[in-house]
Amino acid sequence: MSGRRFVSSGAWKTTSAFTAASWNGVPQPGITPRWGAYQSLYTQHLWVYVLVNKLAAATARLPLKVYERGGDGRPEAAGHPYAELLRRPHPELDPYLFWLWVQATVGVYGEAFLLKERDGLGRPVRLVPWHPTGVVDEVRDGERIWSLVRSGGGRVRVQRRDLVHFRGYNPATLWRGVSPLEPLRSTLENEWSARESASALWRNGARPSMILKHPGSFRKDDTVRRIRDQVTESHSGPANWAKPLVLEEGMDAQLIQLNNEELQYIEARKLNREECCAVYDVPPPVVHILDNATYSNITEQMRSMYRDTMAPKLRLLESTLEVELRDGSFGAGGPDFGDEVYAEFLMDEVLRGDFEARSAAYTSGVNSGR
Repeated sequence: MSGRRFVSSGAWKTTSAFTAASWNGVPQPGITPRWGAYQSLYTQHLWVYVLVNKLAAATARLPLKVYERGGDGRPEAAGHPYAELLRRPHPELDPYLFWLWVQATVGVYGEAFLLKERDGLGRPVRLVPWHPTGVVDEVRDGERIWSLVRSGGGRVRVQRRDLVHFRGYNPATLWRGVSPLEPLRSTLENEWSARESASALWRNGARPSMILKHPGSFRKDDTVRRIRDQVTESHSGPANWAKPLVLEEGMDAQLIQLNNEELQYIEARKLNREECCAVYDVPPPVVHILDNATYSNITEQMRSMYRDTMAPKLRLLESTLEVELRDGSFGAGGPDFGDEVYAEFLMDEVLRGDFEARSAAYTSGVNSGR
C-alpha cells in the first residue's frame, strides 16, 4: 500500500504517494527524532486530539491533596513541605496547566518526566516538566545512565532520583513507556487515507470519474490530452459544478459510479473513532458520540468515565508520586519527604450523584427514619 505508514519507531515512512511536506514529523529543537511523529499525530488527527485533551482535562480539574498517614480519620497536611510543592509544582505554571501537560504527554507519548530542582538542604522545591523525547537512557558497564538532551545539542547526565517518571506498561522494557498511538497505527493510516480520498473527491467537484467515448479513433496522443484537459479545466472542481458539457464528433460521456461498499465513507470514519476511544478507554458518549446513547446509559457512561477510566490512570500518577517524589530515595539514603504523608487526587465531587438523585436519597432516608 502506498502512502505513509505509522511504524513502531514512531516515525512516518514516506513513499512516493506523499510529498515531503506531509506529516513529516519534524521534531522541535531538543526533541530527538525517535518519537517526532507523535506530535504531528496529536495536532493533525481529530480524535487523538479530542481524547488526549479529555483525559488530560479530567485529571487537571481534580484537587490534589496531601494527607497524614495512619491514625483516625484522614487529616489534611496542608502545611507540609510536600503539600506546598504539589500545590504549586512550578512557579511559572499554574497547577491546572501543569497536570494537564503531564497527563496529555502520557496520553501522546506513553510517559512524562519531571525534573526535581532542590534547595540547599537537598529537598525538592520545584518540578520542571521535561519532554520524554529529550530523555535518553542507556546501559554502560551494567549501569543504567539517564541523560537530558539540551535544546542546543549535547546531553547532561542526571541522577535517577532527580527524575519523576510517569509511564505505563511496555512489553519491551520496564524502563520506558509506550505510546497509546502504537496500536492505532492501522486505524490512523486508514483515517488519513479516508480523509485524503474525501478531499480529492470534493476537489474534483464531488463527482466520480468520467469516461469520454468517441466513435472513431485518435491518431495523435495530443488530441486525447487536449480533450481531457479541456473537460478537466471546464468541469472539475466545486466552482464548475453543473456546467453544461458540450461534446463533439458524436462523443458520449459515461460516469463511473461508485458501488455501495466504496461509498461507506461515514461508516469507516465511525469505526476509526470508536477504535480510538477503545485504545484510550473512553466511553464514546463522553466525547459526544451519541449514536447508541439513551438517557439512562449516557448517564451511567458519564459516571464510568471517572470510576472505570480515570481511576486507574489517577492511581498510576499517585503511585509514581509516592515512590519517585515523596520517597524518591530509590533505595539509597532517606526519603525526600517523610513517610507520614501521602498525596491523593480527590474524585468526591465528580462521583457524587446529581441533585435529583441525592434529593431522592435524602427523602428516602428521612422517610425511613435512617
